Amino acid sequence: MISDLINQWVDVKKQRSDLTAQDKLLVKQQAQLEADLMKLMTEAGTFRAASDAGHTVNMRKQSVPTVTDWAEFYNYVSQTKEFDLLQKRLAVTAFRDRWGAGVAIPGVQSADIWDISIHTQRT
Repeated sequence: MISDLINQWVDVKKQRSDLTAQDKLLVKQQAQLEADLMKLMTEAGTFRAASDAGHTVNMRKQSVPTVTDWAEFYNYVSQTKEFDLLQKRLAVTAFRDRWGAGVAIPGVQSADIWDISIHTQRT
């Protein structure tokens, strides 16, 4: 029973790995198509286009943040308490380093999760 589950798990893991590799190629291909499409639309002076199959594309400009001075930015957040500018996620490695050194981080606790790893035979 355990052996069967391990073998099935390895098979599913390989299938997922194969799909991930395929997805990476498709993501790269899609990014190139998007870049080519935006270039052609920009050259044509249009922000909206359609295909003969009825698909439409809208191109729009969006503003996104780019931090040029992290120390200055963190100082601003610290002074203004505008923590909504930050995403709420701890860096696991930094947490583990501090926790392992016995440093308590206020408002944070450690939670254990179980994981499983497998070593497969090369075929």
